[in-house]
Amino acid sequence: DGSVFIDFSPQSTRVRMQGAAVITAATGTPATARLTSELTFDAAGARTQGQTAVTAANLDFASPHLHAVLRDAGQGWVADQLIARKVSGLLSADIQIASRGADTFVTGSVTPAALAITAGDESIAFSQVQGVIRFLGAQGGKLAGLRLATRDWSLAADAAWSKDGDAPAAPTSVDATLSLEAASLTPSFLAILPAGVANSLTELDVRVKGGLALRDAPITAQIASTGDLQRLSTFGTVSLADASAQIGVSMQDAVGTLDYSYEFHDGKGSDVGMTALLSSVRAAGVHMQDTRIALAPPASGEVLIPSFSARVHGGRLAGKIRVGAPLPTVGELPPRFFEISTNASGIRFAPLLADLRARNRPLDPLTPLPQNPQETSTDESRGVLSGSFSLTGLTGRDIGRQGRGTFTIRGGEVLSLPALVPLVRVTNLQLPRAETLDYAFADFYIAGTTINFEQLAISSESVGLYGVGTAS
Repeated sequence: DGSVFIDFSPQSTRVRMQGAAVITAATGTPATARLTSELTFDAAGARTQGQTAVTAANLDFASPHLHAVLRDAGQGWVADQLIARKVSGLLSADIQIASRGADTFVTGSVTPAALAITAGDESIAFSQVQGVIRFLGAQGGKLAGLRLATRDWSLAADAAWSKDGDAPAAPTSVDATLSLEAASLTPSFLAILPAGVANSLTELDVRVKGGLALRDAPITAQIASTGDLQRLSTFGTVSLADASAQIGVSMQDAVGTLDYSYEFHDGKGSDVGMTALLSSVRAAGVHMQDTRIALAPPASGEVLIPSFSARVHGGRLAGKIRVGAPLPTVGELPPRFFEISTNASGIRFAPLLADLRARNRPLDPLTPLPQNPQETSTDESRGVLSGSFSLTGLTGRDIGRQGRGTFTIRGGEVLSLPALVPLVRVTNLQLPRAETLDYAFADFYIAGTTINFEQLAISSESVGLYGVGTAS
């Protein structure tokens, strides 16, 4: 079904071609293509102008024929990205290529019907593929209505690109918006994220059981004519439900958002910024609200949280955390060295004590569930706590932990010993009278699983109890 016409003249040669072809693909599905082309060459054999139209069905993204057409059309960077990402899957195309001298312009569209890519070490095959790629000649091109879905997550994107100048080696600028939804942080989902963001989530052992979503995150990038990424910038807000992380202390049942920013410049490395804003979370068993956690970019596997703050049962908690790089180990989750420094003020002691008791209570189906923290957080009967605390050790291991702290509790019945205060008053030749033990002070240090109290004082208006001791 093919024909070729060649018209020779002393100044130029004109070639007209048309025909159809069947291309056997690795998938086993044959591709069909039809081409019409009219090309003009000068006396030296250089192409001076041309018009080519290609229509194809069931062509594979991995086809060398497609890559050759893209390169001939001046879109070599697209071909390079397809090869680098090991993109495969069937598509249909309707492409027109016009050339005048050294300038080449591509118009038309490519519509994917199936798609698979490789991101990092993950091979990702999409069960749902929608959208169209449009080439707009000198204006560049656009990706419209892309929708991709796997069993666990889905992606939606729109993008546009154009060359920065007329030079053949001019880079290409890309502007895009991205939306994501995922049931959890699966390996394939982490693989499509910017490396710096994915590394931070992995370093902190972040898990999301209740799903996450990202809406219309802007992305700008610059790609060299060789296909190499020169610059990438993006930011957004990810909503989280039932999330957890290990940051020296265990964070559980987190609900809120994660604001992130990512900048990459070729030759300068990358810069990652993340801030978690959690409406509620349970840290070391303690219920917290309005928690803000700022994360610095990881360096050599180390994670630094220069500041965190939260509302805890009517008071405030603030501090900083450093989690070191994973230590060498065999056959288990690598431990990390951590440092925590905190300050607390005005925390109601009764609900705090209830949280700690619930955390240490054995899992027994006959044991009543802990009270709703919203119902107990206004209980001031045991006074309010203020103090400071620091702790170092290895994650996941109690042995070797060291720390020091002080605290005071005042304004309520710190300890209920109704017979003790009158008895002490009598031994001091005072009339017996019930008084509330409404003040407590402790200075302590931690060694492993043991708390050693160097100073411990509990007092009422006229009676004071002082001592030392240990607790495990």
